[in-house]
Amino acid sequence: MLKYRRLLSSLLVLCCAAQLVAAKPNLQDWNNVRILDPGDLIIVKTQAGEKYEGEYKDATANSLEVVVSIPRAMRRVITLRKDEVKEVRRKQSRVASTAIGGGIGLGVGVGLGAIADAKDKYGEDPGLMKGVLGFAGLMFGLGIGMHNSFFNKRIYYAP
Repeated sequence: MLKYRRLLSSLLVLCCAAQLVAAKPNLQDWNNVRILDPGDLIIVKTQAGEKYEGEYKDATANSLEVVVSIPRAMRRVITLRKDEVKEVRRKQSRVASTAIGGGIGLGVGVGLGAIADAKDKYGEDPGLMKGVLGFAGLMFGLGIGMHNSFFNKRIYYAP
């Protein structure tokens, strides 16, 4: 009976893994860009090495329009031809990026606090360093996450 149970669980894992592989999107399909909603935040890298961050406006079969904000001046619509575009990424929202940064900082802080608590010879205030370093790591991670975008999703890559 144990042999059949292992065989069944192995087949189930194999089927689930096959679904994950099959679900991978084609990153070289320009339609991934065309189906974005206007106003989505995107990052575009060109073949020449330029980088534009802004709001998606529109895409046709041969071009992409991005609304870029110029600091203290204005907003400008930049039109890029499809053959100029190297990569397009959907930018992570500030809330999600802040949460990811806070989670990473909290984990690192609690881990370092656990190491410090384990080295405490006298056992006074058990868990104090986990709490202190966990809170400090959380605050540090939240600060970094507010000002950086983590895990921007690539939606197009030029062949």
